[in-house]
Amino acid sequence: IRDPGAGGNWFGGSGNFTAQNPSSAAHITYFMNRRHMFGKMYIEIWKDGELLRTLPAGKSAGINIVDLPTSLKKPKAAPTKNRMALGGSLFGPNLPAGEYEVKIIKGKKEYNSTFSMVYDPLSEYSVEDREVQRDYTMKLYNMTEEIAYIYEALSSIEKQASDLAKAHPKRAKKIDPLTEKAKSEKGKLVALEGDFYVDEGEQIRERISTMYYMVSSYPGRPSQSQIDATDKLSREMEDVTKTFKEVLTLMEETNSFLEKKELGKISIQSKEAFLAGENKGSDTGGQFFRKSNGLYKSLKQAGFDFRLF
Repeated sequence: IRDPGAGGNWFGGSGNFTAQNPSSAAHITYFMNRRHMFGKMYIEIWKDGELLRTLPAGKSAGINIVDLPTSLKKPKAAPTKNRMALGGSLFGPNLPAGEYEVKIIKGKKEYNSTFSMVYDPLSEYSVEDREVQRDYTMKLYNMTEEIAYIYEALSSIEKQASDLAKAHPKRAKKIDPLTEKAKSEKGKLVALEGDFYVDEGEQIRERISTMYYMVSSYPGRPSQSQIDATDKLSREMEDVTKTFKEVLTLMEETNSFLEKKELGKISIQSKEAFLAGENKGSDTGGQFFRKSNGLYKSLKQAGFDFRLF
């Protein structure tokens, strides 16, 4: 597992030979006597009894090599107009070191093997410090996705309630409190004002993503100030969750009224369905960079994807 920025190197100028950087993926290699033609074939990656990822399998005769990214998918994140927070939404954390199980599912047959991922033995960072780093990285990763779900749910509630109030103006007085509550709480989560350059705002979504960027990009133990800041964000998230439950309670009360009057029902998808859905969504950052054509083109050529989720 390669450390971001670890080890360091010196810049020798244009006279030095340079080549493509070595791949950071884990290579899953297998041989088949003949091409797979019928039935499903795919690869599952497991660790400690948990399915981590399902990969498409190479189906050709001979040697097949499938690359496993050594990081999780980037977190689903709410929209933002804060550049540092946007950067904290573009990359997933590294997988931990340890033994992994590979299952190749080929029709009704299953082939099993294992491989290990290890840290660079020459690295200066201890296993203990790495474990603390990963623990806090995952806390921030999960908080990023929690905010994304709550923001999406509040947006959905606000829109559905607003549409129902417009469709049934005589009943709006009973529906409007839910619309306003969802809108108000949603506005406290993210900063969408400003110009995405000099004038940038910051709410809890931005503070979580900024801290995630700083902690996840350094393989050693986070600083004490970063640990304290993450713990404080965890406590703030408890308040966010509590308020979200209040909105859901108000939604249930509104639904009771709507169903009694046969006006329909307001509903939201579960968190599990949201996280399992396609990794797409807000493109706030992308919209800005497309206006700055030179910067946008340069970053796109470097492989950046400005879709937040």
